[in-house]
Amino acid sequence: MITIRQANLNDRNFIVDLLVQHFLAINEIIGQKHYQTNPEKIGAVVAKRLANPGAFVYFIAEENGQAKGMASLLVEEEKRRGEILAILAVEENEAISEKLVDQSLNFFREKGLRQIITELASNEVFLEKIFQERGGRLLGKIFFLALKN
Repeated sequence: MITIRQANLNDRNFIVDLLVQHFLAINEIIGQKHYQTNPEKIGAVVAKRLANPGAFVYFIAEENGQAKGMASLLVEEEKRRGEILAILAVEENEAISEKLVDQSLNFFREKGLRQIITELASNEVFLEKIFQERGGRLLGKIFFLALKN
């Protein structure tokens, strides 16, 4: 069974590992070192965000007690907008990705946010499908989604 919970400081290493892998893959796709891939530097940022969530929130997907995926969110309450920065899993798993997307959208809805955006890499076809099923519109590489109550 897949469960989703808000991340805490104990999840730091898991989040950092997924982010480093993700950033390395993106850098390879675009053919340049655009994203930071140093685990210590990423870890410091993640630890700060976990200790004081504020605008940045992480969710962890677990299956049978093992961390299998994460969502990284940016909350812009003054603009009533949320951004899904990343939906990442240890291995491609549509069920985990769907649960993380749905948890993210529910979280934004509870915060009263109505505009949701996310940018997808060209290799994230299954996430593109999930966002389309949830009513997202693709404009360039960015998905826009308007939430209803």
